[in-house]
Amino acid sequence: MGRDSRYDAGMIQDWLRLPTLVLLAVGVIAALLALWQLVGCRRCLRQRRRMAATRRAVAGLLMMVIGLALIALAMSLSGYSRLFSERTVVDVRVEQLGPQQFVVELDRGNGEHRRYPVGGDEWRIEARVIRWKALPSVIGVPPLYRLDRLSGRYTDATQEMEAPRSVYSLSQGAVPDLWSLRRQNPKWLPWVDADIGSGVYLPMIDGAHYTVSIDGRGGLLARPDEATQRMLEEAGW
Repeated sequence: MGRDSRYDAGMIQDWLRLPTLVLLAVGVIAALLALWQLVGCRRCLRQRRRMAATRRAVAGLLMMVIGLALIALAMSLSGYSRLFSERTVVDVRVEQLGPQQFVVELDRGNGEHRRYPVGGDEWRIEARVIRWKALPSVIGVPPLYRLDRLSGRYTDATQEMEAPRSVYSLSQGAVPDLWSLRRQNPKWLPWVDADIGSGVYLPMIDGAHYTVSIDGRGGLLARPDEATQRMLEEAGW
């Protein structure tokens, strides 16, 4: 089911990319033609050809309006395209050591594999996300994210309060920390739309494999592979 969702998202993004490029290209051409008409209008005024100058001015303004409208529409459509895009953040593999005792291996795709002993029934990954507004968003700057922590989670609420917890920092000491700067001095970063926290959690089962990704809105998503999906169904999750 997760694979189908990614496939549908990719198809939507492909469908939107072509009309976006076409609208943008036509809008730019219309804007250039508008400038050409306005230059011609100025030349006609110098030659005292007022009727011709008026026609060129009207045509130039009309083309400019159409061009800007098409460019704005293309940017809006591009925004919807980014809404469906996803980027893989980390692969999660689980190995069971004993009752409610697991090792969670994280692969960020850079050749680095780290293993963490985690107690509980479920693993949880949290991230800090920064979304943009105004110009950065219009030109397509994607949300920024930084993995924050990995922790274990117990299904039973009483056990969650009383049992030993497993929590690990994943931040790797990123500098500068825009999240902290935004919280401490919000006026320093007026182009930041929101700094939010996002988290996902799924069951820990021996041999399980999950993929965690971030979407165009800055939300984390976690999906099991097919083998893990079958194990989850057999376990009654």
